Formats: sequence, C-alpha cells, structure tokens
Amino acid sequence: MAATSEAVGLSPSGVSQQISMLEEEVGVALVERRGRGVRITPAGQVLIRHTERLLNVLEEAKTELAEIKRIVAGELTLSSFPSIAASLLPGTLRELQIDFPDLVVSAIEMEPLVSLASLRSWQVDLAIVDDLTLKQDKSPEALETFSIYEDTIVAVLAKSHPLATKRKIRITDLRDEFWAIDTRPNTFSDTIFEICKSRGFEPKIIGRFDAFDVICAMVAGRSAISILPQIRVLRHRHEIVARQFDPPMKRSILLAIRKGESRRPALKILIEALRKHAATLPIISIESGGAIAT
Repeated sequence: MAATSEAVGLSPSGVSQQISMLEEEVGVALVERRGRGVRITPAGQVLIRHTERLLNVLEEAKTELAEIKRIVAGELTLSSFPSIAASLLPGTLRELQIDFPDLVVSAIEMEPLVSLASLRSWQVDLAIVDDLTLKQDKSPEALETFSIYEDTIVAVLAKSHPLATKRKIRITDLRDEFWAIDTRPNTFSDTIFEICKSRGFEPKIIGRFDAFDVICAMVAGRSAISILPQIRVLRHRHEIVARQFDPPMKRSILLAIRKGESRRPALKILIEALRKHAATLPIISIESGGAIAT
C-alpha cells in the first residue's frame, strides 16, 4: 500500500479508500490483508487484466487523435540508465528543444528494470533499457522495442597492468584480480557474475560504488579492475585502458514504449531523435598496447 501510495501520489489512507469504493462498485473483494501487507484476490487479478486492456485501448485512441491533429507538443518523460544517458541524452534533448519548442522532454535516471515498471505504470513514456534486462521481463509482449546501439562489454585495467599489453583477454584471466563494480544491483552485473560462475570462479569484489569516477580511480591506481560497457569508459580513455573479451561480450541498447503508442507524433519524434544520435555514438576499437580509440 505504501508503494502504491508513492506511485500514484495519494496518502495510504486515500489509496485504501479508493479500493474500498471500487469494491463497493463491483460487489466483490479485490484485496485481502496478509499480515502487514495486502494480497490481490482472484477477482482483483481479473479486474487488473481488463484494466490493462482498457488502458491500452485508451492509449491507442489518444494516438490516433494526435495523428489527426498532427501536433508535436506537450510533455514527455523518458527514463535511462547512466552509461547511455551521458552519451545520448544531451545532444538529443538539445536538438528537440530547438526544433520543437512546444515539446517538453524531461529525463529521469533509472536502472532498466525500474524503467520498465515505470513505463507500465504510465510514469514515463519511453524507457531506455538493454536486452539483458528485457530477457528477465515477465510481460515483454505488452511493449514495443527498438534497437538503437550495440554496446561491447570490456575489461577495464590500469595502463601498467600486465594484461594491458594484450589485445584481447579471457574472462578467466581476471580470476585472481580484485574487482570494483556498481553498488546498485542490476542485470548487467548479474549477467557478468553468471558468466564467471559458468567459468568456475566468483569475482573478488573489494569495491562497490555509485560513482564511476571512484571505479576509474580504483582501476587507475591498480587496486582493482572492472568490467564495464565500452560507452561508459570513453571519457576516461586517457587514464585507463579497455580490452575486449575473447569470445566477445555484447549487449543491445533498446528503446521501449507501450504497445499502441508508436504513432503518437511527439513520441515518434523523440524515437527518431534518439535513433539519430545513437547512430553518431562512437564505436570503440582496442589498439594493441594502447588506450581506447574511437
């Protein structure tokens, strides 16, 4: 109830009152108390399924009306995770501000799984996620996705590290290294840990940090290595080196929207702008014995 209260902007008592009114209207219990929480009843699950269909139909109707009016105006909110946001959003949003002054696009930083949940609850209009996250999503059929960038996962090392002389490395080469990673749980880290486990070892994690600058400092100081998306390390290429893996590891960056909304003029403009700027993002090659090169 507390989470629902925060999501819809009502007090917990207000949420409870709204549910009670709905139960009176439909004539059946929709939730039941379980300890300190509540559980949705079978009748509530039925109502949820119908509600999702109705909301999708409503969005389709809004899309068709907007197409008729041909208006590129209003407000849109997108969510993105840090590594792609820093490279993709500044140029995209600035272009839209110049070309479509009546369209206000705001951005929120969110991890991909949270982005998808926010997209489904109509808190954002577009979510930038990756295919690693989408594989864990329970209802991908309710979404429409567009691939915009292929990101390579690289090992990040100090320039003086012995492995920095290699062009490519195997993930088992990092078995005895100390690692610094993101402090936030996410599907990217989970995927890396699963790969390590399949190769017969667990990483020695000695640092978990929100700020990439701290991870970069740990790596540059030879106290740790890290595994990161190549797009994230581009700006630090003079301090550290990155090496591709053999076999290579990649992920796709995706735009996700709710089904039925791709024809909304404003959203269509936003998608096209994001695709355009994603096409200009650097493809990083790894030079033998050198740093990251674009």
